[in-house]
Amino acid sequence: MPRTSARPNADITLARAIGRVVATVATTLAVVALGITMIAPWLLGGKSLVVETGSMRPAIAPGDLAVIRKVDSPGDLRIGDVITYQATTHDPDGLAVKHFVTHRIFALGASGSDVRITTQGDANSAPDEPISFADVRGKFWYAVPGVGRAATWFAQHKLLLLGAAGGVWAASALVDARRRRREAPRATAAEPHPQTLVAAPPP
Repeated sequence: MPRTSARPNADITLARAIGRVVATVATTLAVVALGITMIAPWLLGGKSLVVETGSMRPAIAPGDLAVIRKVDSPGDLRIGDVITYQATTHDPDGLAVKHFVTHRIFALGASGSDVRITTQGDANSAPDEPISFADVRGKFWYAVPGVGRAATWFAQHKLLLLGAAGGVWAASALVDARRRRREAPRATAAEPHPQTLVAAPPP
């Protein structure tokens, strides 16, 4: 009688279990990243930004996820508040480049009907150029340390992660189906055939 081994089936079972764990982890990371970067701030009335520089150390560090909320009027601002505003710089070719700056309010002053706001990074030695209230995009609300870049990457690649998770699940299901098809003939061959009863003719 030929010998058989349970090792191949055990390997398949282990590979399938690992694949399902990988798919579950990838799906979970995509959902968590989406929740941290988009859903939670949106539900709470905020907007998330990734901190790129260390000008607000130690309060806010590079890589942190900063969440801001809209400011309705200049009267909602106080010296010491941390705000995010849109600034404009110029690249070496002289083209205007817009970007966000998150700094602490250093001074507030009136300029006709407008309010002039001077900010300064906590780690900077000099204040920024004054801005108007129209440049303000929001007031700092809270930060999630260290997850900014990672959460943003996962959110930007959520379709890839979900697709990979779906591919792993599909491959696992295919391997499982093929294994069941291979084992089905063996199970059938191993089953005893029912006896055929034949009645003897009467004497």
